[in-house]
Amino acid sequence: MNNLGFYCEKFSKLKVSNRRKRGNAKYKPILLLTVIDLIMRGVITNTPKWSFKKTLIKNAFFRKAVVYVYDCKCAFCGLKVNKTGNQNIVDGSHIKPFSTFYDSRIHNGIALCKNHHWAFDRGWFAVDEKYKIIVSKDLEEVSPHGRTITEFHGEILILPKAEKYFPDIEPLQWHRYHIFQS
Repeated sequence: MNNLGFYCEKFSKLKVSNRRKRGNAKYKPILLLTVIDLIMRGVITNTPKWSFKKTLIKNAFFRKAVVYVYDCKCAFCGLKVNKTGNQNIVDGSHIKPFSTFYDSRIHNGIALCKNHHWAFDRGWFAVDEKYKIIVSKDLEEVSPHGRTITEFHGEILILPKAEKYFPDIEPLQWHRYHIFQS
């Protein structure tokens, strides 16, 4: 039962089917949640033994699952921009890099818009154990039409509705100690 290709094939067929028939959209979230649960229970494992193709497929599932549990919103700023065809501006981001830890569990993920994903990966902000945002002190910002990153310092992340999908404290702590530039 460790065959991710089977789940990917089923999900892909459902996705193609939804493009042809708009009325079947209610079934996709059920299948996605099933895949999320399989990943969380370890049925679909997180080992580096996967081939390159299967790793890409697995990361695609990870990213879609993370974005889905965050309701397509950036956990940092709340931005939500969707376009028909399941396109949105939010990424499912790994907290601890997949290239080093091979961890595609949903608890190692956070949904971030493109700007905040980039800033998070560069250590411009971090998250503490109470899910409060900590912003680097040496940022120079100008944002005439929106809030700057520093204005979010001390605010709570926007988290998934179900607590079982919250990010684990350990990856957030690792990010704070190894990536964050205070």
